[in-house]
Amino acid sequence: MTERRPLPPPFDDPDRMWETLSSDPQVPSRSVLQAVPPERPPYRPLTPQAERVGDTVRLTLDAYGTDGSPVTELPVDQVRRLVAGAQQDLQDFLSLAGTWAEQHLPVLAAAAVTAALARALDLAPTP
Repeated sequence: MTERRPLPPPFDDPDRMWETLSSDPQVPSRSVLQAVPPERPPYRPLTPQAERVGDTVRLTLDAYGTDGSPVTELPVDQVRRLVAGAQQDLQDFLSLAGTWAEQHLPVLAAAAVTAALARALDLAPTP
């Protein structure tokens, strides 16, 4: 199809193709005969946004949504504490995962798994 060559029979004639398919006992009787449009609009990913307004950070779930997306406002200092806490939680998780890997995997595999996890989390490997 990408080379723009004609389709082979019976695919070159839609009526003949469906006749061939409907007469073949191996083709299920519940075949989809045509495309059915979706009942809902296609998925549109959310567009979250964070903006600083003075000493406040405004977090919007879907900045370009049309239905009045929820907005949360937090003081800048609180956002800094939340982010620092999340970073510490990730570092602690990496440490625990490294300990688990050392106990359950061969040495080289444990080091590789821990290093891969550190890269995925964008963290420095634990000592």
